[in-house]
Amino acid sequence: MNEFPIAVILLDYILGAAMWTLIGRFGMSIFVSEHSDFFFMKAFVRITDPMIRVMSKLTPPFLIDRLKPLYVAWFLFIIRFYLMPMILGYDV
Repeated sequence: MNEFPIAVILLDYILGAAMWTLIGRFGMSIFVSEHSDFFFMKAFVRITDPMIRVMSKLTPPFLIDRLKPLYVAWFLFIIRFYLMPMILGYDV
């Protein structure tokens, strides 16, 4: 714990929470419509829509709307497990 600055740990937790929220939205969208009145689906959509909008320039246009959260989660995975260790000086 003393090796890493608290900012790096917080950034990793935030990226991880965002990644799992996007995966949760994808999983829930298999069973529930994105326009549903179900509270959890509304929360997933409200939390993840800004992330999907920010990444819209990197998202291929042929990708269907239900797969976009999974695609953005993949980008966050790449950042967490490849880019952050490289920035911190670890061998990737």
